[in-house]
Amino acid sequence: MSAWIPLVPPSMNALLYVIWHQKRMETKPEVRMFRSQFKQFLPVWQPQPGALYDITFAFHQDWYYGNGQVKRQDAPNLIKCCLDAVCERYGMDDARIWHLSCEKVQAKEQPGVKVSLVL
Repeated sequence: MSAWIPLVPPSMNALLYVIWHQKRMETKPEVRMFRSQFKQFLPVWQPQPGALYDITFAFHQDWYYGNGQVKRQDAPNLIKCCLDAVCERYGMDDARIWHLSCEKVQAKEQPGVKVSLVL
């Protein structure tokens, strides 16, 4: 399965709110919205029961500020947002992801995420 998602994951260092008095954690609204929109671009596909998968994310966006400095974005949070959306969409357990890779691609035009999922 391969797909181009014309969205950029939210830029944040924390994906969750901690609600101390209720002793629970809740996903931030920006993350929930992104995952919902992300899933709409994923094609119809049926995972094989018990299979192990390799997944690759290529994050296409402008990674530099106007002054040439690299933007500080937390890559594990970018991955987590997208991986959760893929697993929710296909009803997969992320424990079945055996190999995970990502790359940042400098792209001022047409930002988005390329997802590849293979056996």
